This record gives sequence, C-alpha cells and structure tokens, in this order.
Amino acid sequence: MLDEELTGLFVNEDTVARDFAAPLRTADNDISVIASTAFLFYKAFISSQDNPSCVFTPSCSEYAVEAFRKHGFVVGWVKTFDRLSRCHGLVNPQHYPFDFEKKRYHDPL
Repeated sequence: MLDEELTGLFVNEDTVARDFAAPLRTADNDISVIASTAFLFYKAFISSQDNPSCVFTPSCSEYAVEAFRKHGFVVGWVKTFDRLSRCHGLVNPQHYPFDFEKKRYHDPL
C-alpha cells in the first residue's frame, strides 16, 4: 500500500472536469486557433498517456495557455520556456509554496 503522501505522484487528483476547448472557442485570430488546436492535441493524445509528472500547479500546459493568452506570443513563449526549464524533480522547496491538497508546488502565472 502506498503512503498517503506519495499517492499524489501517481494519481492526478487535479483532474476535475475542465473545459480545455475553451481557448479554441475564444480564439480570435489564426495563430490563436493553431496554438489552441496544438494544445488540445497535446492534452488528448500525448499528456493523457503519461503519469502526471508536472511538479507544479497549475500544470505546465495550463500555465502555457494562460501565458500565451495574457501576454501574447513572444512573452508567452518566454514564460512557457522558463516554466518548462524549472519543472523537474529537483525543485527547491524554499522557492515555491507547497499545496498539500494537490501535492504540488504552487507556481501561478
């Protein structure tokens, strides 16, 4: 039997029903449509096949969508790259508050 603290590493407790198609419905230009479609493809066919491995909440893909939506293409890309470079198992716990409910480090946009 797994320790209660370790179950969050194997079971994604953050998988409540979310509307991942919302960015596609609200896309107002061709680049937004392409980026939103790529995100939906990733969530449906790639991310769903892996164990939840992101150490942060929100997940890196959700962070990327928000970064592009709030900051545009260039700044969104830089923020997404920065986040992906920090998402690994050796996160310094002193830099991020830990969300005990989700068993992830909190790193909002």
